[in-house]
Amino acid sequence: MTAHGWVTKPGRRAAFAEADLRDAHGRVLATASSPCLIIAP
Repeated sequence: MTAHGWVTKPGRRAAFAEADLRDAHGRVLATASSPCLIIAP
């Protein structure tokens, strides 16, 4: 299995990310998406 993740929309306060999980033949087994809150230190 291989997992890939990427940012679909970066921003100053929030970003959106997606990911997928594929088997050895390249077939998609699962997908995910998430909003991410960005908090400055």
